[in-house]
Amino acid sequence: MAIEKIHRGIYRITVPFDTTGTVFLYALRGDRIALVDTGVADSPKTVLQQALSEIDLSLADVSAVLNTHAHLDHIGGNLQAKRASNARIHVHSADLPMAQSVEAEVEFHTRPLRILEFPPEAIQERAAHVRKNAGESAGGGCRAVRWRRYRLGGRGEASRDPLSRPHAGSRRVLVGGGGCPPDGRRRPGVRVSAGRLSPLS
Repeated sequence: MAIEKIHRGIYRITVPFDTTGTVFLYALRGDRIALVDTGVADSPKTVLQQALSEIDLSLADVSAVLNTHAHLDHIGGNLQAKRASNARIHVHSADLPMAQSVEAEVEFHTRPLRILEFPPEAIQERAAHVRKNAGESAGGGCRAVRWRRYRLGGRGEASRDPLSRPHAGSRRVLVGGGGCPPDGRRRPGVRVSAGRLSPLS
């Protein structure tokens, strides 16, 4: 089973990445539906659509994509998800260049290899890996927002954790019923950080 209910209105979707990895995405269900991240390029077609159907939803029901950060395993499916749903894609302004350009993502992943003087074959292999998994960029479909709270309707909402900053542009997303405040106070719910989950207390 690719989808698992982990909290009221919160579902974890397990998505394979490359040959040995796993990425966790989340579906948030209130009066509106949001996805936290979209996986790699083929994730919407190969995993997300089927996973959402298990909870009587489809990609067409998604109204927003909330990206934790712009690495290819978290934003690679943005364009496919947008095409299937017309969802608004929310990214941090520091991540906008990579969210709007696959070549910016390639540069991000190959620059360290060039600096460390890796062989050209290794750099080309890494670039091909990035292009395959990053897919097509959602381009202008991504909005740089300094969102603090995304209301799902009913009692559900997601908010950006103002205390988190694992790396530039990365944000944890707090999810809960009745509100996850931008002031950092903890209320019942969960914290999603680049696919990892931990309870709020």
